[in-house]
Amino acid sequence: MAQVATIVTLDILPDKDAEFRSIIEAMIADVRANEPDTLLYCLTRDAEGGRYRMLEIYASADAAVAHGKRETIRARARLIGPCLATPVTIEKLEGIL
Repeated sequence: MAQVATIVTLDILPDKDAEFRSIIEAMIADVRANEPDTLLYCLTRDAEGGRYRMLEIYASADAAVAHGKRETIRARARLIGPCLATPVTIEKLEGIL
């Protein structure tokens, strides 16, 4: 089964950056501890700040689906909502090589 990747773009309100970082740090720690088929779960930020991207690589499509169904992920995603300046964008990619 081919790996799948996701790039999640999050534009964060300037006054919510610290709150967002606290939530996302807990989410990353949880994923790294509990999802062995999540091969990469990495937060990046653009040079200007405010726009973050989560780079996610899963061992399979099933692993990506399982990640999205976890209640801890869903709960933290709801907490991130008030921090957003714009709606989240999600780009799904298929691993080739």
